[in-house]
Amino acid sequence: MRTMSCAIALLAIAAPGYGQDLPTTQVEDHGRVVLQDSTTRALLRNSRARQAQRRPTPAQISACASKAQFRAKFGANHPKVQRLYELCRGVGL
Repeated sequence: MRTMSCAIALLAIAAPGYGQDLPTTQVEDHGRVVLQDSTTRALLRNSRARQAQRRPTPAQISACASKAQFRAKFGANHPKVQRLYELCRGVGL
């Protein structure tokens, strides 16, 4: 029992000194760098994915080429014609 109380007393005395030696600023700086790096990588991945999606497919090119015919046939106010124009605008056609 006496050994246990001595060990606890030694830990209580030594604990504050050991806590001051921890390089907390270095750990925090490293954490910020890791977070910033992962955020940057995610943004790059997402922007590449968006750019890849913006390229029109052959089917989109064909549909957008005939949008004037659909407009003449169904009228400019038809919901599907309006949606076709929105989609063509979205892919840059």
